[in-house]
Amino acid sequence: MSSDGSPANVGSNDGSGLLPERETIARPAMRLAAPESENERLRRNIKNAINHITCIGGPLNDNKLGYSKQQMVTFWRIKEELEA
Repeated sequence: MSSDGSPANVGSNDGSGLLPERETIARPAMRLAAPESENERLRRNIKNAINHITCIGGPLNDNKLGYSKQQMVTFWRIKEELEA
């Protein structure tokens, strides 16, 4: 706040003048929200990838898609990395 009680202004990066204090505070909050949104999207993608690898919905240990033993080993390793 400035000495007269109005919100303080802070210099802008674009050279257009001063920004209200609220906007100066809001910018870092928006920068924090973007990575959190990206993290949530990545978590959903990992969950979907694991579901594809393990064929959720099929019987337990069913090789419904007919993968070879070597393919199953590779998928298991991928699954382990995604869950780490």
